[in-house]
Amino acid sequence: MQIYHSPWSHAITDDLVQESFLELLTVHANDLVAQQRYGLHHFNTAAFDPVMLDLYDQYRHQVIDLLPTLLDVFPQHRPFQSLDFVAHLAVQPAGYGFRPHCDHFDKIFSLVSYISPTQSQGTHLHFQPNDQPWTTVPWQPGRTIIFAGINDTTWHSYASGDQARTTLCAFFVKGGTDPTV
Repeated sequence: MQIYHSPWSHAITDDLVQESFLELLTVHANDLVAQQRYGLHHFNTAAFDPVMLDLYDQYRHQVIDLLPTLLDVFPQHRPFQSLDFVAHLAVQPAGYGFRPHCDHFDKIFSLVSYISPTQSQGTHLHFQPNDQPWTTVPWQPGRTIIFAGINDTTWHSYASGDQARTTLCAFFVKGGTDPTV
């Protein structure tokens, strides 16, 4: 995990998503795109087969085990009493873009892993919402950007370009909330 502090604290890692899980997510994402089933696909639904859910469960435990490290790496984070873990597969159509924003205030830690296609646009990081991107986390399937959302600080945006874009989005959220539904 490589830590960066500009334009705000974030980490990048290329080994969080197990290769077999990445391969199955890619196949599943391609099927969803072929069916034009865009949007958020939550792992707590019957939309995923048992093998995929087993690999997801391994991923979930791996990320939960990472929490003490995240608390050390990102000492500045939103306050919370307890944390829950939520995740989904986000499938956006070609030409989709999301403006600069800071994650929902109930999201404490965000982990966004690039799934498919092979080449796409990464995540743009901004100093301010109206600024051009200061940098872009390059797209590479399996790459993950991790950060602690901070109001009016962790401005980021993304776009799918000329192909559909799929990411695995995982969050530690304030206990009892799920801002992703």
